[in-house]
Amino acid sequence: MTPSEARAKLWQLFWAGKLPDLSFIYHDGQKKIDQRFRSIKKRIFIALCSRQLGKTVWALSKVLETGRDQPGARMRYGTAFYTDLAELIVPALDFLLHDCPEALRPKYVPSKQKLVFPNGSECKFIGLDLKPQGMRGNRLALVVIDEAGFVARLARLWASAILPTFTHSPGSKLIMISTSPEEPDHDFWAFCDKAELNGALTTLTVYDNPLLTAAAIEELCEESGGENSSTWQREYLCKRVVDQTRAICGEFEAMENQIVRIIEKDQLYPLWHKYVAIDVGVRDYTVILWGYWHFQKAIFVVEDELPLVGNQVVTDSLARALKAKEAELWGQQQPYRRIADSSLLFINDLSLNHQISIVSAKKGPIEEGVNALRVAIKKVQIAIHPRCKFLIGSLKAGVWDKQRKCFARSKTYGHFDAVAALTYAITNVDRTVNPVPFEHGVDLGNTLVIRRPNSQGDTASTLRSIFGKKFE
Repeated sequence: MTPSEARAKLWQLFWAGKLPDLSFIYHDGQKKIDQRFRSIKKRIFIALCSRQLGKTVWALSKVLETGRDQPGARMRYGTAFYTDLAELIVPALDFLLHDCPEALRPKYVPSKQKLVFPNGSECKFIGLDLKPQGMRGNRLALVVIDEAGFVARLARLWASAILPTFTHSPGSKLIMISTSPEEPDHDFWAFCDKAELNGALTTLTVYDNPLLTAAAIEELCEESGGENSSTWQREYLCKRVVDQTRAICGEFEAMENQIVRIIEKDQLYPLWHKYVAIDVGVRDYTVILWGYWHFQKAIFVVEDELPLVGNQVVTDSLARALKAKEAELWGQQQPYRRIADSSLLFINDLSLNHQISIVSAKKGPIEEGVNALRVAIKKVQIAIHPRCKFLIGSLKAGVWDKQRKCFARSKTYGHFDAVAALTYAITNVDRTVNPVPFEHGVDLGNTLVIRRPNSQGDTASTLRSIFGKKFE
């Protein structure tokens, strides 16, 4: 077979249902997206990719697979701008199907902007800037939003137009693909934050694009303004470009690989002082962090977290959560200190009714706690377990409000309450007491310990005056 004959045969096998998917058309970057997509069970999947990686071709392949596998399926493919349909989507569809035998192809009907399959399935293409309500439908099997980071009122589009179409279709999926939006507070970032917490986000930078050589990447970087330019960081490294004057912990992004790690438990682990830090919120999140001060390494280790919101924040459930997690992590060992930023009424309630002792956090100006945290991050005096996704996401996304007087609010991370809880832990840790006793690790049964009496104290002086030098 020639290569073209082989590809035609693969298309025949695909449409006959003898190939499960279109992975034979993917390059390595698209395969990474597809592997993550197939591994998730959540309704929303997001691929955050650099430009020209082939994300649109991959998304269109999901349309073909769904249309084949679900006869009569209804789908929507939305683009940020109507002009994208003719300039980007239709050419990408032609590229995807260019070596598929004509007789097997679903037909694109330009007048209706619709892809029609022989089995009755169809996908309608919508320019969301002109027809956002075009995403409505009955029992949609698949919805794709291309360049979601540039769609106006994305959250409203999802809640009012798309979500209702999934009511009676439990297997339906929403796929969002995009490069990074220019606005750091765009709705798309809230979807990314939630997807990351759910394991339903994949990020591919320019370095994941197998179609580009090292020389081509270097040229793109230079033409974009260099490694530190916002264009390079946003368009090719898929970063949320935040004004550094508003970032709460701007140091975290550069230090993340050193901060987010697992500290293996050693024989001294039961001796380290354990801490619980709580930031109590009603309108926002209540966040609990469990950790310990590793005296030997001089680092605070965050072992676990629990974000609570709404009716979850009641004293009884909070007390149960505290006791359960402490027993899970530390067994019978009690925390050295529990710290909370809360009213005395809350603290007394936990103490009197649940026998949980808590002290009020030592609080100075908010900048003081944040600066202590930033210094600790810079010096790598913090280790955060990778399972603490809410805390990690809060540190990455956390910004001050525009007046820089308090933390801003996020649809995913609330008032960045996890960051506040971490500042309480950092500023209330007892760094002076060595919890390892003098005799730890010493076989006292086979060791002679000679302690020289103190002959310089007041008692010794008194005895000398009575008994003379013989006392010595």
